[in-house]
Amino acid sequence: MFDWGAFTAGTTAAYVQKHFGDLFINFKMNCAWGINGILIIKTEFSEGEILLNIIIVPTKVALFVRGVDMKSESVRVKINGSSRGEFGPQSFKEGFWIQIGLRQWPKNCT
Repeated sequence: MFDWGAFTAGTTAAYVQKHFGDLFINFKMNCAWGINGILIIKTEFSEGEILLNIIIVPTKVALFVRGVDMKSESVRVKINGSSRGEFGPQSFKEGFWIQIGLRQWPKNCT
């Protein structure tokens, strides 16, 4: 009898990463979810800004961020008190990388 457990788990992890990233933000619900080594401690949504207090596993050097239902032209993202840039609806829809910490970018991140 075949056991598809490992294949199913790997496929699920790849699907979640592709569709939700490491950090997923739903602007309509004013919610953020940490995935793949990210724990959301606190989120604050305001006009043109989202403040996130998060815990990140020490081995991560970058976060892939995605989001839905953004209505404003752009929003500034602050993580643990540090501004990480300003992004628009298309960026959240397609996803984007944010470097974290002082380590080097992975070679496959652009």
